Amino acid sequence: MLEENLLHLISLIMMLFLVLPGFLYYTRKSGVPAAFRNIALWIILGIIVVLLYPLYLAS
Repeated sequence: MLEENLLHLISLIMMLFLVLPGFLYYTRKSGVPAAFRNIALWIILGIIVVLLYPLYLAS
């Protein structure tokens, strides 16, 4: 189980390295307020997914 958790952590770090440069480029190009708006939207989307996931498993 520990090995599986470690692999998930490594995959999340790899995804961060893939997404972060694009995010930084977009932030410089469009400005900080637009970036914060997009971060807020993604956080809200993530919360919705987390809340609806158990309902999907129950059916």
